[in-house]
Amino acid sequence: INDRTRVDQLEQEVKMNSKLATLGELAAGIGHEINNPVAIIKGYQDQIEKLIKHGEIHRATELIQRQDQALKRISVIVNSLQSFSYSKETVATNVFNGNKAVQDTVSLTKGLLSNENIDLTCRYDGIKDGISANQMRLQQVLLNLITNAKDALQGRSDKQLTVRTFNKD
Repeated sequence: INDRTRVDQLEQEVKMNSKLATLGELAAGIGHEINNPVAIIKGYQDQIEKLIKHGEIHRATELIQRQDQALKRISVIVNSLQSFSYSKETVATNVFNGNKAVQDTVSLTKGLLSNENIDLTCRYDGIKDGISANQMRLQQVLLNLITNAKDALQGRSDKQLTVRTFNKD
């Protein structure tokens, strides 16, 4: 093996290790995002049991509704992950809601950004419907941009990231 081949191999290994590290960080962030509503559900469950024993059905019902909201949050996270991970080998395009594609991608990174103490602001001002593109590839690009922004903010005291959609005339 010549020196250039070895350099190419090492560069590929570095790229793969970087991707695996990002994947690990993303998985940890998703786990964090799911654990928060699970903790809420569990905490309310203990309270609900006590309230029912004491005949406080109205208050127990309120907590059950809060549990339902936490379950819906988990569902959003899982659905975002499923839609993001679904892939086809073709470069097929489809028409989709651009804001939803961005929201789904951002929801996958919230835990990761939170773990890094990055203040995330989202503004969805445009691209509601009518984007004709490969949604999976768009989401991959967005994920890469968010991950790169996270890395660029390391070491800064004021860590703010804004994700914004808009229509350009």
